[in-house]
Amino acid sequence: MLDRDSVQLALSEGRKAHLRTERRVTAGDVARFDSLIACVGALGTELDALAASGTTIRGARLDVAVADQWLIYDIVEIDLRDLSDRAAESAVAALLADIAGVESARLATRWQTIAEPAMQLACAMPADAVAALGQLVRRHGLRWGRVQGEFIEAFNSHRDELDGVTAALAVIRPHGAQIGVVASGALAALHYEEGSPVLDRLAAICENLVRRAGHEIDNSMRYLADSTQVELCAPWSGLLPAK
Repeated sequence: MLDRDSVQLALSEGRKAHLRTERRVTAGDVARFDSLIACVGALGTELDALAASGTTIRGARLDVAVADQWLIYDIVEIDLRDLSDRAAESAVAALLADIAGVESARLATRWQTIAEPAMQLACAMPADAVAALGQLVRRHGLRWGRVQGEFIEAFNSHRDELDGVTAALAVIRPHGAQIGVVASGALAALHYEEGSPVLDRLAAICENLVRRAGHEIDNSMRYLADSTQVELCAPWSGLLPAK
């Protein structure tokens, strides 16, 4: 549920730029963007139009849900405890840049320790898009809220369902799927599968991820998905609406 004064920008996998408030819903022309910063630009145009219409948005909280196709996720083993924040960021950025095949300076990174002392859930998005979002915040006097990928948003919103079980979790969109394995409430392995989703293949990938993470597959394993424009079938079932 959005706060009364919050604005949510959804950077959607289908690249349909849209903005929602409790008072008004606007939708920009459907367009296909070839970069995240282009999508941010379209969303900025909508914010400008909303402000020009007389709608008060200054002081509102900005929550951004980013499509997983624009992000890099990985679970990395690196001990950051004795590093400064800058050194830790450089180390994580170097690991993710190697995965993405780009210079680390082009990435903005975040991480969270998921198992002491050295297992990190790391994420990166294009640094120019982060800078562009910052410009929107300053131009309109907004407050930063959450900036997270759709997969992490789904994981955080459904932790109660995932606690104490081994589960495959997927955010499935028409042009790709972010999938992961959750074991005892924690993310254990991640993979992004590009292209039109094939549900049997996604299930097989998840089972390989389970083995790679050192867990056993049994009949209690659950296959849960947040799916848009892709009809689910066994073994997948849809996530319940977040409370």
